[in-house]
Order: sequence, then structure tokens, then C-alpha cells
Amino acid sequence: MDKKTTDSRSVEKVTNQLRKLVDTDKFQSEVFAIRAALGIPFKGHEMTQRDRDHLGDPFYMPENTEFDNGATKSSFQKQINILTKTLEDMLAIQSAFLKEVIKGYVYYNSLEFDEIAKRMPSSSKTALCEFRDWKLILMERFWNDEVDSDLAVGFAEELIRGAKVYPLTLGIHPDAGQEDIIAYIKANWERIKNAQTRYAVDPSKSIKNSKVKINEKNKKIKDFVYENRHLSLREISTKLSEELGIDRDIGAVGKIRSLEIKRRKK
Repeated sequence: MDKKTTDSRSVEKVTNQLRKLVDTDKFQSEVFAIRAALGIPFKGHEMTQRDRDHLGDPFYMPENTEFDNGATKSSFQKQINILTKTLEDMLAIQSAFLKEVIKGYVYYNSLEFDEIAKRMPSSSKTALCEFRDWKLILMERFWNDEVDSDLAVGFAEELIRGAKVYPLTLGIHPDAGQEDIIAYIKANWERIKNAQTRYAVDPSKSIKNSKVKINEKNKKIKDFVYENRHLSLREISTKLSEELGIDRDIGAVGKIRSLEIKRRKK
């Protein structure tokens, strides 16, 4: 399997969880509260071409946002980062990529995964794994015997924060090659999986079943549209909203109905 395929599958895991989360009342309520606190329109700003060109830029403000002075703009940037942290905490994984996607949703009411992904390296998109050269870090922090107490406390806090997200680490000898590392993981996979179970995240934050749940939802929509194919597109769209709580416009419903009729005739 090539690296591009592996990266895309990893990105799909984390984006699927966010797609699912966005549909929840809890997420939407928090988004509306953030917009109200920052003076952003209830349904977000209308995205301009300039806005689209700057998606993923952590320092960019929507084009039609007005500030009285630089201090106000600086304050806004700090507030958006602080307030959107509550949305990030709803996810099992936090990354620079997801942070910018969430901010984009608060600004424009749209999940712009692809546009933002274009501007970010693959390592910042998923954060499913992390490599740290702990020996180098330790040497930088404690390069002599006179260790500053505040520095030691700060480093301990950093270790604790890291252990919460990445409780398991893999020690790699400098002479180990790629095949050695892969072979070790394969040989010890059961042991690793058992250890992962000990630190399992809250099921509501898990990304493991996100794709399965999305597929189940899509199947439910397709079955519903097909079963009601004798109705007009507008009627099907209305029933979807009233009976399943799922909003799909007439164009989307028409496409689903057409494809399902063709598929089920085969």
C-alpha cells in the first residue's frame, strides 16, 4: 500500500467522525453560541472567493468581518481559538487540520475538508500517530545536573498531557530499519491491542465506527427514497425531514431515486 493511500484512509477516519458530530444538537448549539459571542451571523458568513483562497490560514479573518483597530482583531483571533476548543474537545483526535476545519465551519457553516487539506502536510491532518525523539527532548531540557525546578514541573506537565492523548509509545533503536519496526508491530500486535483497550476513549468520541455509521445512514436514506419513489421529489424531501430528521434538497433526492431505481433493476 503506498503512502498516499495510507494518508487518505487516515484522513477519512478523522473526517468521518467530524461529519457525524456536526449533525448533533450538542455541536450545533455550541456553534450557535460561539457565533453569537463573536458577532458572526447565525448561519455564518457567506464565503467569498478571497475567503476560499485563505481557507486553512490560522491568521485569516473572513473578508466581511470589520474591526475598529488591530487590538480588536487580535482579541477576536484569541477568542475564536479559545471558544472553538470546546468543539475540538468533542473529538477523539485533535490536530491543526481539524482545528481549521472547525473554525471554517463556525465562520461559513461549511465543512471544507478538501480545500483545507490541500494547504496542509499529511502529518498535521490526522494526528493518529506521533513520533517524538525523547532523547533529544530530554537533552534539551536537562543538559546539566542543575535542573531548574520550574522547568522540571513544566516538562512533567507536558509528559502528562502527551500521555493522555498517546498513552502508548514505541521505542525505536537507531539501527532499526523499516522492516524491523513493521515486524515488531506485527509480532506484538495482540499485546498492543490489549494495551489500547486499557486506554479506550469515551465511545462518543471514538472514530472507529464513524464510517460504518455513516454508511448505515446513507443506506437508510436510499431505502427510504426508493420505497417512496412513487411520490414527487418535493414530497419525498419533506417526508425525509419529517420522519427521519434528514434534510436533502430536491436535486439530491432526485439523484438518489434515479440511481436506486437503476441499481435495483439489475
